[in-house]
Amino acid sequence: MQCSAVQCGAVPGRETCTRQIGAAASRGFVSEDGMVMASSEASVLAGVVVVLPLVALWAYCLVDFTRTDEQRMRTFTKPMWMVVLVFFNVVGGVMWLQLGRPQRPARHP
Repeated sequence: MQCSAVQCGAVPGRETCTRQIGAAASRGFVSEDGMVMASSEASVLAGVVVVLPLVALWAYCLVDFTRTDEQRMRTFTKPMWMVVLVFFNVVGGVMWLQLGRPQRPARHP
């Protein structure tokens, strides 16, 4: 009977498990301590690594938007920017940074 890599871990002398761990390592599912992660754990970790910075960017743009005076905004009015930021999330945030946020005065040394 063959055991799975999750059942036996990295036990030396078990050829089947070593082979399975090697295959898991080649797919990037082995943690730093040598434990084999299930593919769902790896998916969750990858999701957090990708989604968390995007949510942080969007939150920064929302805060920056709410603190900006409407007369200083470029391109759209404040209600229109609110719609863009809420419905287009990260893309709306990038649009805010590029098209709507007031330009900072240039510093001359």
